[in-house]
Amino acid sequence: MGRSTRKQAARPKIATTKSIPTEKSAPIDTPADSVATKTEFAVDLGTAPTIEGLRQLWDSVRSNQSSLVDRLRPVIAVRESDKTAPVELHLVVGPLTNAAAAARLCASFSTAGRACEPSVFDGQKLAQR
Repeated sequence: MGRSTRKQAARPKIATTKSIPTEKSAPIDTPADSVATKTEFAVDLGTAPTIEGLRQLWDSVRSNQSSLVDRLRPVIAVRESDKTAPVELHLVVGPLTNAAAAARLCASFSTAGRACEPSVFDGQKLAQR
């Protein structure tokens, strides 16, 4: 006769869990947290012992090579010196888009007989009087 019909007990479902990473993820920078920096290039046109001397140098450059510096701004860069004075004041003119532009501008100054060295556009604005 027969088979007994016996219902099987429903098996309980076991909850599965996903693994949780134990390492902290790197924080996502927000605009307020990150500061993008862009290097601006320039040319160093020489030194002077005083700020007034740098102004005179800038006036001379603007008079004699105005087409080369027409859209550029002068700044004072203070650099340590290995000479008798503890620091040197440099006339730095820029900004330029890249190092190659600074090298080209220095080549033009050298052709005109003025010493020049590619540099970074960083310093204090040279105020004109």
